[in-house]
Amino acid sequence: MNPLRKSIELWVEPIAGDKIRSQSKCAIARTIRESDEDIIAINVVRRETKKGPIKWIAFTLRSTGMRYYYHMPDEALEFIRLFDAGEQPNGFSLVLKPSMIFYKYRTMFGLGNGIIREGPPITRGPRTRSLPIASAIN
Repeated sequence: MNPLRKSIELWVEPIAGDKIRSQSKCAIARTIRESDEDIIAINVVRRETKKGPIKWIAFTLRSTGMRYYYHMPDEALEFIRLFDAGEQPNGFSLVLKPSMIFYKYRTMFGLGNGIIREGPPITRGPRTRSLPIASAIN
């Protein structure tokens, strides 16, 4: 799966084991987790701050180690608002499009299929050691 090229479309419905006010155990996180075993570390965040609401969905692909942050669709926001208030929301179609990605970065997760190779070190600071460079085995 490549989130940069293909939309993710899933049907989300609450079930008995879903947790209220949980970033990783809510109905949306569970549905995303169950849709693809390559998806790990899912967070669904909705929080009010003085500067305005924070609302995003993020996950990491185990195979590549890339973490993607999506703007949360309005339908998902309303679903979470109702569910966290203790109501039983109706199911909805969650669509995460490539255009909704606002941040991505590589984590240390994609090293399972890679090797540490020699190369120029990546400096982290004056008193820390360099990070190894990972490359995939194909």
